[in-house]
Amino acid sequence: MVIIKTKNEIKKLTESNFIAGKVLTTIASEVKPGLTTLHLNDLAEQIIIEHDAVPGFKNYRHFKHTLCTSVNHQIIHGVPSTQKLKSGDIVSVDVGVLKNGYYGDTAITIPVGVIDKEKQRLIDVTRNALLKGIAIVATNTRVGDISKVIHEYAKVNDCRVIFGYGGHGVGAILHEDPFIPNIYTRDHNTVLKEGMVVAIEPMIVTGSDETTKERDGWTITTKDGSPSAHFEHTILVTQYGARVLSKREGEAI
Repeated sequence: MVIIKTKNEIKKLTESNFIAGKVLTTIASEVKPGLTTLHLNDLAEQIIIEHDAVPGFKNYRHFKHTLCTSVNHQIIHGVPSTQKLKSGDIVSVDVGVLKNGYYGDTAITIPVGVIDKEKQRLIDVTRNALLKGIAIVATNTRVGDISKVIHEYAKVNDCRVIFGYGGHGVGAILHEDPFIPNIYTRDHNTVLKEGMVVAIEPMIVTGSDETTKERDGWTITTKDGSPSAHFEHTILVTQYGARVLSKREGEAI
């Protein structure tokens, strides 16, 4: 189903995604060894409330927190906790913001202290995969074209994408059509049209792409314990290409 947004809806989506980007800018500057992901969660909630918005993930399908914080081998949907981050960790931070009835949704993976070369390479590959997916967006681009670019870039860099999870439409509902997988299949032929708003979000690993769910019922992890990275932007499809609604301050896109 193709959902075209009105100018008023786009204005509201732009505002909520701007706030989401601002949250991640602050979180990225705060992350350091010794902090807990629960501290990051509380900071994010404070920023969102200060902008007269509502945490978009909190109470969504009974999730109890503002952020998803996924550390090292945790891929997505990590639950904030009192466990302290250590130098050498990487943490994926995913935030949703709801304002005026419309959602913002964005994610980054942040190094904690000094990380090894392999984790840094994983972060770089995942970020670049997102940028390559965004770069090909245009009117009449097919969803599968985005999937193919992300999938092939990961393979060329000796990494794997996670099957079964991916991007999605964003609007008055957090997860709208179309689903945007990170693995190319011929089944995903939805054509992007001007006025569509979608989130693109590669999740990439260096080890096995097999996953498992933790006992909390939310956190998805790599089965072999290898690290994972996750980046996400919400974009507007225009006649000139993609406009990144969740762009962070100083980010070159």
